This record gives sequence, structure tokens and C-alpha cells, in this order.
Amino acid sequence: MFTIENRKLIRGFKAHITTGLGGAADYQADYEDIISPVEGIVRNIYTGNEGGKWLHITDEQGRSWQFAHLSEYAIGLAIGDKIIKGQFIATSGNTGSITSGPHIHLQIVSGGGVRLDPEIIIKEILSMSNYENKIVRNSANGEYAFVLNGKRRIITAARAGFAAITAIDRGLLKDDIISITEADYKEIPSGDNF
Repeated sequence: MFTIENRKLIRGFKAHITTGLGGAADYQADYEDIISPVEGIVRNIYTGNEGGKWLHITDEQGRSWQFAHLSEYAIGLAIGDKIIKGQFIATSGNTGSITSGPHIHLQIVSGGGVRLDPEIIIKEILSMSNYENKIVRNSANGEYAFVLNGKRRIITAARAGFAAITAIDRGLLKDDIISITEADYKEIPSGDNF
């Protein structure tokens, strides 16, 4: 099973650019089930010459996660389907004319069409999961927030206790309060204020 937590990089972003393949990353995956690292919408499913079978998922930040060289898609997967994080989406493979054996070719493209380094994006996602469903306190300014679905929701000091208790009662959060540094705090994407 291929997840971003257990990924093994074969060829990185810069190596792809150097060899003329454009910004992407290749990961070791010998006909393994691919588990979606993000929530999003299936935007495209197609077969191309060089990359073989492709699957494009647009995440909540508008980035397109483009998987290539797939052997098969999840049964019934269709354009427009909502994908949840952790869902089986496809099986890695060796399709297409430019391949060196079974693996996953992953391109991540911003909403503006710029290719992003998959390793940087994946590391950001993994660092966010450390704070998911927790109340965090910014050690620099004392601001409280909680992290839900990878987004930081600010809780004003006046409402911190009430908002936190309400969120815990609704089962949205654990009752952990973590004090983190300003640098860590800034890495958590901003969300809606409360």
C-alpha cells in the first residue's frame, strides 16, 4: 500500500527538471494500492502516451495532484467524484512509454498552473497532521486556535474557553492544548476566524 507516510523517493523534483521531464517526483510502488493523501475532487481520468494512465485530483487549496503510470483505477471512480483523505484511488503500475518499471509519477500543480515540488507539499501535509483536532496556543502572542481539516481556526481570547469546550463537546477536538512556537504556528494554514 502506498501512502505519503511510507513513500520512498526514486527521483525528485530537480532531477526531473534536469532530465527534461518537468517538475515532478517518482516514488517506489510495485503495483501497490495508492491511498489519497488529500481530500478533493476527481478532475480527470485519462490515458496518455508517455505517462500511461493518469488520475488528477484537485485538493481544497486548488492544487492538482496528478498521478501517472497507473495500472488501474478504483472501481467506479469517475470525474467529479469527491475523494476523502485515506481513500483507495488507484493501483500503481508501469503504463506509458516513458517508464523504468512500476512506480508512481506525481506532479502537483498550483491553481495558477505552476508545478510544485511534491516533497515540499507532502512534508507540509504531514506536519499539519501533528496538530489536527487539537487546540494550539501561539507561544509568541498567546493566541489560541484549533486545527480542523488542516486549517487553523483562530479563537479570540474572550471566546477561547467557550469555543474550545463547544468544539470538544461536538467531538471536533480532543481536549489537548499544545503550546507551539511562532514558526510552527505560521506553518499551519489559516482558516476561518471564530
